[in-house]
Amino acid sequence: MTLRWRLTLLYTTVMGLILSFIMLTVFSVMTRIIDSNIRADLIRSMEQAIKVNHAPGASYSWIVTLDDAAWALLPDLYGQVDIYALPENELSNLKDERLIPTNFVRSPNLDGLIGAGQALTLPSYEYAQIIRNGQEQPYFSELDVQVGEQTRHLQVITRLLPVQLLNRSLAGPVYPGILLLARDVTEIEDVFTALKTVLFFVTLLAIVGMGITIYGVSARALKPLRYVQAAAETITEKNLSQRVPVPNTHDEVESLATTINDVLARLEKSFETQRRFTSDASHELRTPVTAIGGHAGYLLRRTSPTPQQAESLTIIKNESERLSHLIQSLLELARADAGSVSMNMQPMLAMAFMEDLQRELKPIIGQAELQVAGKEFSFMADPSRMKQVMINLVSNALKAGSTRVTMEAHLEGKQVHLLVRDNGPGIAEEHLTRLFDRFYRVQESRSRDEGGSGLGLSIVKTIIDAHQGRVWFESKVGEGTVVHVVLPYREVVAEE
Repeated sequence: MTLRWRLTLLYTTVMGLILSFIMLTVFSVMTRIIDSNIRADLIRSMEQAIKVNHAPGASYSWIVTLDDAAWALLPDLYGQVDIYALPENELSNLKDERLIPTNFVRSPNLDGLIGAGQALTLPSYEYAQIIRNGQEQPYFSELDVQVGEQTRHLQVITRLLPVQLLNRSLAGPVYPGILLLARDVTEIEDVFTALKTVLFFVTLLAIVGMGITIYGVSARALKPLRYVQAAAETITEKNLSQRVPVPNTHDEVESLATTINDVLARLEKSFETQRRFTSDASHELRTPVTAIGGHAGYLLRRTSPTPQQAESLTIIKNESERLSHLIQSLLELARADAGSVSMNMQPMLAMAFMEDLQRELKPIIGQAELQVAGKEFSFMADPSRMKQVMINLVSNALKAGSTRVTMEAHLEGKQVHLLVRDNGPGIAEEHLTRLFDRFYRVQESRSRDEGGSGLGLSIVKTIIDAHQGRVWFESKVGEGTVVHVVLPYREVVAEE
């Protein structure tokens, strides 16, 4: 995941959480305020009902049978009074919440809600709480009433009070009773449900909008960094003189670009020093090493050394030749590092080239079998360099213990595909990515015994890179190895 996406996700998530918290807080506060206002209105309505129905001359407040005029003072509420006939008619005797009221009076508009002759009934445990609260404290609850196919939601306030029935304007006995007032809040809840949906989609759209905005802003903020990245990706060991652009942003990106350029300058100086040393040392060593080998060969040919002397002179001659090859390889790599590898591109016939290599290598492959496969086609390449590549690859296969090596040539679209396939012991996967490293050997001791320097495949890659091609290995331990060399196909132009 890119830095741009990570920044976008991070800031969008943070802003989304903050916005969601704000929306939830606003919704919660609004809900509490509305609920509090409804409860306060219910308390005022109950106090008003008690005040209107206060018995004249009584030393304490109680509820009398409400008439239509009294209920008319509470047009927006559903009202009901449950009256309980108990021994001694004392409120303290109202302890069993399962008691059924012997009589109740109600507001006329309650008929339209639950039907005539019916009463609003709370759960039994709520009646128990009402009794425990006594006369001093009202009890709030909620109640759902089924009206046809629609469910109405009521906010209910109840209070335990003494009730005195009037009989032809004469005061009757006092009974324990419960005054119940309810407000239909279904429409209010519908509004809140709609508001919740609106807030959800507004929050979602806001989060999406913030994400898009942050993505665009981060793209603009990271634009100088992308320029630095693009320039840095083009820099290799062959063009260390190139520098990344330094944006005039006066921030961390400008500091990063400056630091990268400083590092590149130090690397360029180090690489240049290394190339100069390799080139100079190779040139200085080539003459004395050649002289040593020449004198050793002269002594072997023109004198009569003892067997011991002949063995020592042979070792000196062989080691000087190996050292000469190493010096030549170092010189080639130094020239490649300096970018001075020259290619002499000429028309080549693929199968003719392979067959010439087969004849040339036949005397040195011993009992091994060297085969050629493919179809004839012409392409442009440097013959001497490609010969060096193929000989190196075939030699490596033979040194690894292969008994059968096949060279193949194929033209695949706009690519020339050359393969060297062997039946050797194969190469473990952990070695495949390092085969082209300088001085790297899969089997250190065997490579040294066979005169390998560990530079052959580095030179192969250098030559293929100079042809703008690719080279890679495919191998399985115990099954053999296939080396792929792919070159861009260039049509042979006939000379006039």
